[in-house]
Amino acid sequence: MQDYARAIEDINITPGPKFPSSAIAQTSYFRLAQLQGASPLFPNLFRLSIHDYNSYSHIPMLLSPKLTSLTLSGLSEGGQASATSFMLMLGPQRTLSHLSLDGFSLSPVVLRAITGCGELNRMELTNVGGSLNQPTLHALFFLAVSDGHHSSHPK
Repeated sequence: MQDYARAIEDINITPGPKFPSSAIAQTSYFRLAQLQGASPLFPNLFRLSIHDYNSYSHIPMLLSPKLTSLTLSGLSEGGQASATSFMLMLGPQRTLSHLSLDGFSLSPVVLRAITGCGELNRMELTNVGGSLNQPTLHALFFLAVSDGHHSSHPK
């Protein structure tokens, strides 16, 4: 199983009529977490997409040192909180180059997670909520003009 997990480069979690999110038993996630140990479960995961998903407890298991693309859409408020924590964990790795968020509320914590992702060269924000006030736009502007190196942002 671990050899197979090392071969995974792309995961797309999108429940559908044949495979609703509830079809994956929580015990499956528990067993995967046991296999994970201290090292990444999917060490060669480059792209992760999560759409309209209801179970968020497993998101940290998908943390990969090679993750370059993250797409999140249609998540509930609880899912957004888990995804934001995931982005905060990703930040120090500085490997993420593409981030797409659909339907997120741009709270200060979400903005900190976005700006902490570092070397983004492509960011898509659609159907965002929250306050697009001057500090929010300022933080996004500094992220947009970064030259690929983490720049300091006014707090």
